[in-house]
Amino acid sequence: MTLCDVELALSLCCTLLIFYLAGVAVGVSIFKALSGSYGHTSVRFIPTGAISPGNLKAYLKLPIVSAIGGSWMMDRN
Repeated sequence: MTLCDVELALSLCCTLLIFYLAGVAVGVSIFKALSGSYGHTSVRFIPTGAISPGNLKAYLKLPIVSAIGGSWMMDRN
């Protein structure tokens, strides 16, 4: 959830990162900011938490977002 976390992941050659509670923390704006800092790298994110059918397109249109996740995508049964 922090730039230190992203830097640590990159130092470990991890380039696909789950960003838990993205929608609760700061929403789409954090990924726009991260695009400026990390757009030139191979790091990509999968935001989860407070992502919904109403806001998923805003996340998915950003090149730094590879996919989204959420429990709402699955039938509870």
